[in-house]
Amino acid sequence: ESFLKSAAPSSTQLRTVWKGKAWKGEKVHTQVLLWSKFNVDNVKLIPSDLVDPKGNIIASKAVSASFIRYVLTDHAGDLKSGCGIPKGLDTSLTADLIDNITVLPIEAKTSRPVWLSLNIPRNADAGVYKGTLNIAATNERSISLPYEVEVLNHTLPEPRKWSFHLDIWQNPYSVSRVHGVKVWSNEHFEAMKPYIKMLADAGQKSITADIIYDPWNGQTYDIYQGMIKWVKKKDGTWSYDYTNFDKWVDFMMGFGIDKFINCYSMIPWNLKFYYYDEAVGKNTLLAAKPGEKAYNDHWKSMLVDFAKHLKEKGWFEKTTIAMDEREMEDMKKAIAIIKEADPAFKISLAGNDHPELYNELVDYCVALRYELSKDLISERREKGFTTTFYTCCTEPFPNTFTSSTYAEATWL
Repeated sequence: ESFLKSAAPSSTQLRTVWKGKAWKGEKVHTQVLLWSKFNVDNVKLIPSDLVDPKGNIIASKAVSASFIRYVLTDHAGDLKSGCGIPKGLDTSLTADLIDNITVLPIEAKTSRPVWLSLNIPRNADAGVYKGTLNIAATNERSISLPYEVEVLNHTLPEPRKWSFHLDIWQNPYSVSRVHGVKVWSNEHFEAMKPYIKMLADAGQKSITADIIYDPWNGQTYDIYQGMIKWVKKKDGTWSYDYTNFDKWVDFMMGFGIDKFINCYSMIPWNLKFYYYDEAVGKNTLLAAKPGEKAYNDHWKSMLVDFAKHLKEKGWFEKTTIAMDEREMEDMKKAIAIIKEADPAFKISLAGNDHPELYNELVDYCVALRYELSKDLISERREKGFTTTFYTCCTEPFPNTFTSSTYAEATWL
């Protein structure tokens, strides 16, 4: 549960020790709450090694202790829908962000949660391991919180071998902004490594590739810039620069994320397609709808060239032309162009329940409010198709709003 910043822990919440169980290769977590009557300066979290009665050790590097920071939140749970949250909602602080800061002060009579996480090594011997979380400060005596974890004689496979299909869309442009590095530079890829490793360790299977500029019409804080450069030459022919796309895919595959390359989107939310026009010497755009000649011509040329490139790279079988919450008629028109360009192209969709497309969509992610039959899911699985679900702002519960309980994310 989340703890209020202004409330002291109750006596019923106090524990003398935490006891957990884990498989080898599993991650287990718990929460610690710090509170003091007085200001405490330079609070530092120092995990110890864990040791079992036989002297076997799980080194402290397998343990992370991180402060949970408070952020502003609106009470989305009061709404019928979390989309377009209106003004006037009660706003409060909630403990949500697990930070990597190493030292933090605690204000008098305020709570500071800590997230304690253990990554059990796959080569650990089974047994009961005991350790402590040591908490030091400059103006207070250090304290040690004991805990123990029973490592069971079972081993969790490596994430890349899980059948569990996780697809959290990636936005590399956010990392570029936060770290102040140029997009697709060596510094950018270095900055992304810890994030992508976390994602891979969680079971991520798919690569998100934006093949046009701004497929979601600015719905994300950092606009997707497009990994492929579209160039209309002076003679009216087209060329496509896949340099950044290739770098991104190679980078992601290096972490074992390689089941699908989901390419967004043939049907962007604003139906605008940006490209560089050599004749006028600047970027311009085409506004066109699926089914229109201008739309068909624009995409047919690209998809034919894209298929050729993907086959040369050995990625064609993994690639899907992906769309997000688009209408059925537009989907049908787009699919017709895809199949015209190359009948073997795979297609994916995150969106509503469309029975007409069950046999077309290799990777199908339906909104949580739809419940597909178990028979359908089994049929698709036998074909090698993937069927998953997602939640967005339309379903306030369960969700991952800042005001959502931690249990909702775990359930999802």
